[in-house]
Amino acid sequence: MKSWFRFCCIGVALLAGFGCGKKADEGGAGVGKPPAGQMRTQPGGQNVVLNGKTLKITVMDIGQGDSTLIETPSGKTVLIDAGLPGSQDKIEPILREHHVSKLDFIVDSHPHNDHIGGMGKLLEEVPFDTVYDSALVTNAPAQTRLLKAIKAGGGKFVRARKGMTVPIDNDVTMEILQPQDPLFQEGDKNYINNDSVIVRFVFGKTRLLFTGDMEEVERARLYESGADIRADFLKIAHHGSRNGTDAEFLGRVKPQIATISCATGNSFGHPHAEAIQALQATQIALYRTDLSGTIVINCDAEGHLQALPSQIAESNRVYQPGDDRQEQKRRRRKR
Repeated sequence: MKSWFRFCCIGVALLAGFGCGKKADEGGAGVGKPPAGQMRTQPGGQNVVLNGKTLKITVMDIGQGDSTLIETPSGKTVLIDAGLPGSQDKIEPILREHHVSKLDFIVDSHPHNDHIGGMGKLLEEVPFDTVYDSALVTNAPAQTRLLKAIKAGGGKFVRARKGMTVPIDNDVTMEILQPQDPLFQEGDKNYINNDSVIVRFVFGKTRLLFTGDMEEVERARLYESGADIRADFLKIAHHGSRNGTDAEFLGRVKPQIATISCATGNSFGHPHAEAIQALQATQIALYRTDLSGTIVINCDAEGHLQALPSQIAESNRVYQPGDDRQEQKRRRRKR
């Protein structure tokens, strides 16, 4: 706790010094024919039979942000990010629905508002144990609130670095693949994104990879490190941005299923056409929160994955102008 107190004091000092929903048409995949060039439906684990113990991944639909819950066979929980401020109001009902009363492990991928904005308030309300964080100090108000919440909650703060291995339970291990020292700093290109905490979970023969908002620079570091990045499940970096994913990366990871977290009609144009085109050239099954809502993926320890979006709309579709208006009309009709 002394080391945590020193970090918190340093963080506060530095901060002061710096001035510091359903989204697709009803029905299952493959029902009806989408407009040409807009959607490509694949098997994507929807008819897979799982064997033995299972692990659950819940990619939450929280708009333009990231938040994923992992539940292990023994009931241990890992929360990766918590979206924008206010996202805790969407996350907490999902936790209750899954009977999660405590978060055993938390991973803050990086201190941007759309990833940790809701985390401070969430940790003020939900018991937790251990927080893994890059320890990159910024002047972000969301980070200040998060640090205070960790201290007030009596949780353990761990400075996440390449090479660390964390046993989640007897069946699941978390490998921290990035960041590494020295961290990128202010003045380096997109340094906060490129200091993202990248983690891979190992569950028997099954691998799950989460990449935060990693961009080209951190991706190069990841390659240079020689880390094994093969995975059955991939959380696409940076909401499907053109700088988060390319053909080489997908070829190295070789996932069965990938997900993108983004909002319908977001101002960033996520997912970008370049990322979608790279995915279209593969056999990867893609699910998106802007089209499928919250996505649940169950997996066993044999590399079998079963996708259960709240509304199945497996898609490599690029957002088109007017989609948000069409969605609003569809919702009004449904009422």
